[in-house]
Amino acid sequence: MFNGPATEWASPDNFFDWREQNEVFDGMFALGGWGPTLSGADEPEQLRGAVASHDVFTILGIEPLLGRGFRPEEDAANTELVVVLAHSLWQRRFGGSLEVLGETLTLDGEPATVIVVMPPELDFRIISKPEIFAPLQIDRTNACGRGCVTLRVVARLKEAGSLEGARSDMSTIAARLEQEYPEENLGVGAVLVPLHEHVRYARAPLGAPRRRGTRPAHCLCQRGEPHAGARRGSRAGSRDAHRDGRE
Repeated sequence: MFNGPATEWASPDNFFDWREQNEVFDGMFALGGWGPTLSGADEPEQLRGAVASHDVFTILGIEPLLGRGFRPEEDAANTELVVVLAHSLWQRRFGGSLEVLGETLTLDGEPATVIVVMPPELDFRIISKPEIFAPLQIDRTNACGRGCVTLRVVARLKEAGSLEGARSDMSTIAARLEQEYPEENLGVGAVLVPLHEHVRYARAPLGAPRRRGTRPAHCLCQRGEPHAGARRGSRAGSRDAHRDGRE
């Protein structure tokens, strides 16, 4: 679903504002496409990957098989790169070795430390079944802000929340942002869709193991056309594009 319609995506700055201003969600994360090349002892290989907010697995209620999740400070720009391996990549490339935790990989010529292996049940269909995850690490002072429509956003409602109440809250935020940023956000709203309706064939809500008692997640997307020259979500929306404002 990398090349789907523009309404499947959101800009980094709108995501940050949605996350900071909403009153209806327990958590909200963003993610985008990433295709790093793994090099080293074996033949170089381009991997299917994703960049995501540090709390992506916590919000989805997914427990790692090995290691620990991303930390908030690892989401900051220009910090050392850490990565999460999907079970399939761990088995295929590393033979299921327990010694992979703490190992330094070379991804796109940069060092990256393995901190997590995810369980085999993980079926992450929001972005093309990624084999490897890295933190977003967006530099908000240097990114293209509302001009890059390159992120997918997922949120989980609070215990007493309703879909109707969340839609009302997000409409209020979108209207406020349109007033504050008329050049970039003119006509841009926010659409809230239950995630199981947005992701084809996903089992409720994501096709992934969940902790007991966790609530369904919802996908947030921009509605309407961003300003001229805005960059669409695509496989080119890589970690570097999000971090540095390039595609």
